[in-house]
Amino acid sequence: LHLDDDMEAHPRLIAEHAQSLEDGATVVIGDVPLHPETRDSFLSRGVGDWAAARARRIEASGGVLELHDLLTGQMSISRALFLGIGGFDAEFNERGSFGNEDLDLGRRLQANGAAIVFNPRAISYQRYVVSPRRYLRQWREAGRADVLFARKHPELAGEVFRPFARATQ
Repeated sequence: LHLDDDMEAHPRLIAEHAQSLEDGATVVIGDVPLHPETRDSFLSRGVGDWAAARARRIEASGGVLELHDLLTGQMSISRALFLGIGGFDAEFNERGSFGNEDLDLGRRLQANGAAIVFNPRAISYQRYVVSPRRYLRQWREAGRADVLFARKHPELAGEVFRPFARATQ
């Protein structure tokens, strides 16, 4: 079970992942709502709104996961499968850079036929503590990561950049 360092597990998190795995999933991704004790800011509200909209969209689609849903901030996977597809590609995080190591892993999992499911009851709460300065740095790094992802997976270049195209329309 991978959890980002700003996640706090719900008491049933592990049980929910285990149930999805028992039901046939090979990879489980859960819900990551904003922790209720997160300090209120325009950034934390944005993250909270994004997480809520993501969960609603995935549930409304019957569990269809898009590229940008393949996040590893809360994901379970067997060690054998993780190592079998080569784990994370360290190039995405060279020198501590931010972004897309999870999308790359998710894409490779999909390409290898992994049964990836979203379990909305598998909850870890995100304690969002990123400063505006760090947030801007992450977006610069994420731009670099998007280019790297598009070069590695050219068939998905349009999809990796789609959220930005929607924002400018």
